[in-house]
Amino acid sequence: FYINSGGNVTWTLPTVASSLGAMYFLKNRGTGTITLTPSGSDSIFFTSVVSTLTINPGEAYIVACDGAYWEVM
Repeated sequence: FYINSGGNVTWTLPTVASSLGAMYFLKNRGTGTITLTPSGSDSIFFTSVVSTLTINPGEAYIVACDGAYWEVM
């Protein structure tokens, strides 16, 4: 997904329980920040477990569901 927003936006990922093996390729092509959040009590694993991931303009990430977390690649 290329996200092109002029302002700050929040995206919520689907639940880990229903997404095993899912991958999202995300790039912020806009001028605002994207806040990526997990569903419910799920977590994102970046360099440690985090509750949100901020994607600044120009940054790109791959997130994959490993069955326990949304893993940032």
